[in-house]
Amino acid sequence: MTDLVHPQIRELRAYQTVPFTGSVKLDAMESPYGIPGSLNSKLQKLLGSIDINRYPDPDAAGLKQRLRDVFQISDGYRITLGNGSDELLQIIQLLVGGYGRTILAPQPSFSMYEIIARYTRAQYSGVDLNTDFELSESKWLDAVEKHQPACVFFAYPNNPTGNFFDPALIEKTAEMIDGLVISDEAYFAYSGQSLLPAMTRHENLAIVRTLSKSGLAGLRLGYMISHPVWAAEFEKLRMPYNVGVLNQACATFALDHWDEICSSIDSVLSERKRLSVALSSFNELLVYPSETNFITVQVTGPSAMQVFDGLKDRGVLIRKLAGMHSMLENHLRISVGAPEENDALLSALTEVLSG
Repeated sequence: MTDLVHPQIRELRAYQTVPFTGSVKLDAMESPYGIPGSLNSKLQKLLGSIDINRYPDPDAAGLKQRLRDVFQISDGYRITLGNGSDELLQIIQLLVGGYGRTILAPQPSFSMYEIIARYTRAQYSGVDLNTDFELSESKWLDAVEKHQPACVFFAYPNNPTGNFFDPALIEKTAEMIDGLVISDEAYFAYSGQSLLPAMTRHENLAIVRTLSKSGLAGLRLGYMISHPVWAAEFEKLRMPYNVGVLNQACATFALDHWDEICSSIDSVLSERKRLSVALSSFNELLVYPSETNFITVQVTGPSAMQVFDGLKDRGVLIRKLAGMHSMLENHLRISVGAPEENDALLSALTEVLSG
């Protein structure tokens, strides 16, 4: 039976997660804070009043309007909603990918760019970052000129390295190709920077974001901002009713109380600074700057796997990056947690590195 599976699919590995029953989970870039307690009862009451026997609004018009209001999105652009931003990445590649097309991205970066490219039968080409995780302009532009990609992905800021790429280089890329240029701004809540203003200059530039990193990961709500000519094509590939009625209601409620929902972001940013300084005090770790809610470190003493396993044995789960790219073989990614979670991590790390 598996002979019917396309060879490109057979070669892929499914997206990997690690089963975990410990108490400190710092592996998935989730916010440590959920809906504030003062809002929880209101949300529960709202969700209890919804008729789940009916399909949701297929266009989610009310939710889209709240996204426009909160994030100051011009009426001249269209919003496409997805079951997480992953579904939007899939829609993009279903539209422009396929045999004979090239998908281009810096690497290492978000693994789903390559995974989706391969199962749409497109050719994926990655341009390796420098050892400091910066993108060489000359190497990048040579690749753009050579491949004339159907789509380019920039994680802005980049996952798993945590840094920005030059926005001028992104705009130059948009000028060089007819294909789509995607600014994947999953960490916009923490970076505060966006290519949205550049969309006035480039019809082939689109923005993909998610509410997941702002404490709403369980909703699986992503949104894409694009010019109408592209949005009309995306809609042809979006599954009907892809955002459920409870998800729409919960997301709209969160946006109605966005200042309260996002009050925790300053806490995460403060903890990111504290955690980065604390991690830098370990001689065995090289800590990279971050514009996100995670910190990437290179282990220079024991192996990264030893550190990962030692932390897991002590009830702390982080993300091992080995296998993603040769540049990351001895690297770990740590989500910024609440103060007590970060303290538990540092305590466990002290034990592991002194053992």
